[in-house]
Amino acid sequence: MLLQETGPLWYHWLLLAAAAALAVFAWVKALKAGRKRRERLRREGELWQRDARLREEYRLLTEEKLQNADDEDLLRGVAMNIQMALEKEPDMNAAFAALSPARRAVYALDVFAGDAPRGLSTFFRGNGYPLLPETAPALAAVGETAYLPLLEKLGPMFDPDSEVSVDNDAIAEADEQFRTLYKPAELYQKAAAFIRANKTDFLPPADKEE
Repeated sequence: MLLQETGPLWYHWLLLAAAAALAVFAWVKALKAGRKRRERLRREGELWQRDARLREEYRLLTEEKLQNADDEDLLRGVAMNIQMALEKEPDMNAAFAALSPARRAVYALDVFAGDAPRGLSTFFRGNGYPLLPETAPALAAVGETAYLPLLEKLGPMFDPDSEVSVDNDAIAEADEQFRTLYKPAELYQKAAAFIRANKTDFLPPADKEE
């Protein structure tokens, strides 16, 4: 009789303990998700503030700013002001095509630098014509050639006009190889050097050297 009475009671407490454990697990998971969301929003807020600062700081590029700027800030600030000019045009694609090769290259490098840390395939998924055809030449122009074969490999898979099938294993492999090759600081340094070497494309007329 005792066994019959204590058995169900033991089982009842076991269920309560299991339910409590699940509740704690769910709560911990919710806390972690909340922290991740707050961290993401904080990073996004910091990036927005940085971009707003750079947009104003590089609205009018000077020789002094050009020579003394942080490499990443220079690329981002110049590219954002190219973007602002493009947004004012009724046909952005035509306006982009009308840019000088150096300005098209800088714009493409900035977009690449923003997307690439999340994966090479992320860059392809998030962009299209006319940006993608400019990217490999832009990287080659600044000497970033180590991962150009990966762009050539993935490019046709994300081209809607290509007959090449999407190969998820090949994409994952290319993303992994890219992560080992990509050095953001090197790209920013080379992009900034490219801007300085082609400064007549970026400085207003009064600041261009004769």
